[in-house]
Amino acid sequence: MNSLFNKKTINVWRAIFSILLIIIAYLGLVFSEILISFTFLAIAGLVGLYVTYGLDGIKLAFSPLQKGATKIILISYVWNILQSFAIALSLKYIFHYQFATNAASGIFEHNTPVQFTLNFVIIVFSLIGEECLVLVPSILGIYYLKRKGINEKWAMILITLIGAFIFGLAHYFTYQGNLIQIFAVIALARLPFNWAAFKANSIWASAIAHILFDVSTFLLTLLS
Repeated sequence: MNSLFNKKTINVWRAIFSILLIIIAYLGLVFSEILISFTFLAIAGLVGLYVTYGLDGIKLAFSPLQKGATKIILISYVWNILQSFAIALSLKYIFHYQFATNAASGIFEHNTPVQFTLNFVIIVFSLIGEECLVLVPSILGIYYLKRKGINEKWAMILITLIGAFIFGLAHYFTYQGNLIQIFAVIALARLPFNWAAFKANSIWASAIAHILFDVSTFLLTLLS
């Protein structure tokens, strides 16, 4: 994936089209009631990569996980759990903050085996889509910052912070406009995911960490 930061030339209009396509896919996901809307972001991400980089772009962005990737994914997963729970508990018990509920948190409740499988597939596609929402524009952003002479490490940090902000805002309707929750919990949860993607050099790493985190959180509601 990271080799896409170093492409010699990228067609600006193709890059703009890719980002606009992802924005349209997000709006379709949020505001439409189409049955397969959960696939929109993932499809838009793949199409955007293809339009900008060709088939090689998809292969590089979703490159197979290499040795050490499992450790990176687990670190990202544990980091996110500890960070999210620490922030959530602090807000709840120190500041007595009331959290908004994610409507999807009960997705596995009272499921038959078939329903569980279908809901799991929906979650997987949705979260891969969320990774595309952040990381496809991030790849383009890092590329352009490097072209402006900014060091790759600093470009990654800056783009990650911007991506975290966007990731938080993308959950505005999910958490009923609860801005403290959106930025203090959700946006910061983006940091370990981006770290995993860049460190493992593949969107698959952050996608798997994201799926593990959300599914384990949803399953936890079954025990509460």
